[in-house]
Amino acid sequence: MAFNQNPNRIDRSVNDIFARRIAKLESQMATLRSSGADMVKGGARIWVQEIEGDATATDFEALHPFQTRDVQIYVVETVTPWAKFDVDVDHTDIDRVMVKFASAPAAAKKFNVIIVG
Repeated sequence: MAFNQNPNRIDRSVNDIFARRIAKLESQMATLRSSGADMVKGGARIWVQEIEGDATATDFEALHPFQTRDVQIYVVETVTPWAKFDVDVDHTDIDRVMVKFASAPAAAKKFNVIIVG
């Protein structure tokens, strides 16, 4: 039995299906945007803030632009060997974290607070 359907009609049907699917996705994206959700294409966002020890302070505030507490924090030295430090972190607000060292870093010792969101 031969297939006698008009190819133009098939193209229109496929286009209609895709158009409906695209409209549904656009509606879902609009809903996400209105709810404050932030979607990122191509990977994570990274924010780096340098802090400097003064031999007395153990707590340092770091700000970020991500508007969420759902961030990961890493603290590394700014010079070789670029050691990573285990610190306590308080997510104090949607745009700031408090990094807490067990003991005060030496005066003029610099660290990068790397915030991934």
